[in-house]
Amino acid sequence: MSSVSSGGIREFMVIGGRMSFEQCRARGGLIIRDSNTAMVACDPSVRGEPVPADEFDHPDDTPTGGARG
Repeated sequence: MSSVSSGGIREFMVIGGRMSFEQCRARGGLIIRDSNTAMVACDPSVRGEPVPADEFDHPDDTPTGGARG
């Protein structure tokens, strides 16, 4: 699934591909951001607190060492 933002095309993927990115995010899957690309991945096998849906509307933010950036 891709979306267009001011920084270009952002790519959202799910590791294992068993569900949509939004389902993975809502279930608390681990969010992984690549600071060198526009890719955001979700790993449903590692669960935590769900990340707010608008968390990915900040393309200029750079992750600060945490996996949930």
